[in-house]
Amino acid sequence: MPRNAYADYILDLLHDFGPLTTRPMFGAVGLYRHGVFFGFVDDDAVYFKTDETTREEYRAVGSAPFVYHAHGKTMEMSYWRVPEEVLEDSDTLMAFANKALDVARAKAKAPKKKADTKPAKKTATKKKPRASKPTRKSSRR
Repeated sequence: MPRNAYADYILDLLHDFGPLTTRPMFGAVGLYRHGVFFGFVDDDAVYFKTDETTREEYRAVGSAPFVYHAHGKTMEMSYWRVPEEVLEDSDTLMAFANKALDVARAKAKAPKKKADTKPAKKTATKKKPRASKPTRKSSRR
């Protein structure tokens, strides 16, 4: 899927951030630096990865998280919209991008939570006795 004009605009703004790569993702454009996914462009908005330490900064500038609807539920992601005021100030944008990358790196290094499921117990199955092979009688005459 080709990038849209807004994604190209965001990449131009992030030029000084360093080498970035993009990948299509569900109609959006994923933003990667050194293979680490730290944000995405969806329609005419850019979202950066957040955590409990950076989320308040986004709230303070009137931002909101990316949400989607699935199976009758509204799901909130840890990616928050980067406000226009931040996009217009290169230094602030670089600070937000660096924090998003740091959060994404930390998340990638964090041990994965294991599902709290126990493996199913194996039940002993009785082996069926093998049927004996029929023997051939020799028909030598």
